[in-house]
Amino acid sequence: MWESDISWTKKKRQLPLPTLLCHLRRVGDAIEKVRTVHTTLGALETTYLAQMPADVPTVLEASSNSFDIARRLADIGRPAKVLCSDVLSGLSRQDRVNDRIDAENLARAFLRYGSELRTVFQPSPLGTVRRETFFTYRDARKDQTRCANRIWSFCCRHGLDVDRRITERRCRDLLAQTAARDGLRPFAGRAKGLVEAWRQAARTAKACQKAIEREVFADPDMTRLQQVPGIRFIGAFAIVAFAEDIRRFGNSKKFVSYIGFNPTVNASGEKEGRRSVSRYGRADLKAIFVEGAQSALRTDSPMARWAKHLLAKGKAWNVVVCTLARKLAVLCWHILMGHPAPDRERQPATTLKLDRLARCVGQSTVRAAGYASASEYVSSATLRFYGHLPEPPTPPEKLSETA
Repeated sequence: MWESDISWTKKKRQLPLPTLLCHLRRVGDAIEKVRTVHTTLGALETTYLAQMPADVPTVLEASSNSFDIARRLADIGRPAKVLCSDVLSGLSRQDRVNDRIDAENLARAFLRYGSELRTVFQPSPLGTVRRETFFTYRDARKDQTRCANRIWSFCCRHGLDVDRRITERRCRDLLAQTAARDGLRPFAGRAKGLVEAWRQAARTAKACQKAIEREVFADPDMTRLQQVPGIRFIGAFAIVAFAEDIRRFGNSKKFVSYIGFNPTVNASGEKEGRRSVSRYGRADLKAIFVEGAQSALRTDSPMARWAKHLLAKGKAWNVVVCTLARKLAVLCWHILMGHPAPDRERQPATTLKLDRLARCVGQSTVRAAGYASASEYVSSATLRFYGHLPEPPTPPEKLSETA
């Protein structure tokens, strides 16, 4: 049996990026090294086809560009598995750590343990595009906030009358005030640079947001996630982008563990240490669910009333928010699995979200999807979500009005 591993690292003042191919084979119970090939990422496919046998499985250590390497190898007919980076935690000595040793250790571990090692889910091409869209939107929002803080700091240093919340109109006011005052004319270039950076970030974020809204409108899974309190377009888009096929999580606990809301285990014999929320998982999804829980706490939904009851009993705010976020994650798993809604408690909020979504994408997109108006789209979507439930009773005041 032959195995191989690919490992790479960035080195200062060395281009192109170096890549190491370590080729091992198993003879009986022994593992021996065949060759070590040094190449570059640009010549990866050529070197791989020339020097690696066609039947050699490939394993990669999870890192920033491991998915791209796996995609490139799959394109030439050499599929690769991406292993968790903690595979090497117990195989390397602290005084002997380099790319060659890590590559050999990863291949040796795969030869010895095989399917017992944890692999990393490789996103599909569509999932990769969606993830990149979300990252672009998130980074643009961060840049926009950073530029807004710099504009505010500039205004404070020079005594300019600009509101704390930066908008396009206030940016124009800033440029006008800078040009009008004699003492600030030397700083006009600085002010213009700050404003242009903020505008560029705002344009990027707006373009990504429009693309996300159209994607949510067209994707049925993202549309169904509008039932979750505190989750709107961006959150629904990110959840589906990272989870992709929800059926790869056998139950809701595995999905919760993937996000990072599972409790830690610290036990030895009969003693148990303090249990807290895991620090592993997807930090981006965890942040979305925590923000969604904070937003849901401002509503009057049953989940919010349950969480407020915990707060009234003296539970810490952060603990209650994380607990509510975990419940939202479990609800998302059930919705993506196609489980029917148990009641109509979330129908009014869902209707408002769908109406806002239809108005954001525009009348032309709604008509292209086969709906005459936004209200028809909302009625059709709510019928799919809650059509299996009996109609709610009419309030007495409505009955008196009809009478």
